[in-house]
Amino acid sequence: MRIVKGVFLRRLNRFVIECLIEGKIQRAYLPNPGRLLEILLPDTPIYLEPAKRGSSCPFTVYGAKRGNRVVMLHTHYTNRVARWLINRGLVPGLEKYRIKKEEVKWGNSRFDFLLDDGRQELLLEVKSCTLFHRGIALFPDAPTERGKRHLVELAASGKGAVLFVIQDPEIKLFVPDYHTDPDFSKTLYELRKGLTLRAVCLGWDENMEIKEPVKTVDIGIEHIKAGLSDSGIYAVVLRLNEDRTIEVGSLGRINFRAGHYVYVGSAKTGLTSRIQRHKRLRKGLHWHIDYLRKESEWVHSFPIRGALSTECQLARSIGLVATAEIKGFGSSDCGCNSHLFFMEENPLQSRPFIETILDFRTEGLRKLPSLTKNSVKL
Repeated sequence: MRIVKGVFLRRLNRFVIECLIEGKIQRAYLPNPGRLLEILLPDTPIYLEPAKRGSSCPFTVYGAKRGNRVVMLHTHYTNRVARWLINRGLVPGLEKYRIKKEEVKWGNSRFDFLLDDGRQELLLEVKSCTLFHRGIALFPDAPTERGKRHLVELAASGKGAVLFVIQDPEIKLFVPDYHTDPDFSKTLYELRKGLTLRAVCLGWDENMEIKEPVKTVDIGIEHIKAGLSDSGIYAVVLRLNEDRTIEVGSLGRINFRAGHYVYVGSAKTGLTSRIQRHKRLRKGLHWHIDYLRKESEWVHSFPIRGALSTECQLARSIGLVATAEIKGFGSSDCGCNSHLFFMEENPLQSRPFIETILDFRTEGLRKLPSLTKNSVKL
């Protein structure tokens, strides 16, 4: 494989990015449908392979730099890695199994491998995990109805297994991402006793070759029960395309600059429906955010389920990475200056903002005894 280095500029759609290679703007195929918000930030170094002649994009993305490590992004290549690991007995718990067949149809799905150890078979689905923070890996990073269906059909087969391949060598714990996809996470939690679950982590060099020993990772399904409740705190991102003066209930007329706004709130119950209400345009105007939402574009929401911290603590942390705050907005029932913050840059392209969200999402997990005994490298 001939790898060339580039710089990420922007994502055009789920499977195509724009990047800079040797001073020239190029398009590249991204074989990964995940959100990758914490990885694909502006000016991030990326690693690509020139595409075959006739391809719609001249390059294919294989990896990207996050901090001082290279992360494999090519989901199809991860299956090749899994094949290599399994056939060499390098997956803990599956050492005696070898691949009997690939692309196996079962029920309404097609699974990656059929394994055999001479006594029994396993239907194995491989999942590439690129979302991790402070020693904790989470999957998926975007809702996956297909992934949920895979779990159900694997469990029904009576011989189902899932291998999570985590693309970072310093991972201590894997959990399903109940913040992003509560349905997948709840399904995995409920079916955990009927599935063989394994997780491994590994590292990559800039030539997209494995450079770290493959290590097994604990799967902390039992730790996510609190996160499966539909309660917690959240951040909502909105955008105004031009300066506006908006009447905001009891606050009166407020001058809003063009740019992005982050609103912080909480819900003791019905967190999902609360966020969905914020997203809807047709509704009664009740909270301060309703007035701003009526005049703005919806960008994204970040639920933090089962949070240990309060919305006020999240608001203070968001305030530290924001450009400004809108005084009194959304904070009439607490002592905070504001729960609405202005950001000149898109928060989804701001590393400090994304890191703040991940800090709050992994807070409870990072306090587990198994993770606090030893310091976890960032």
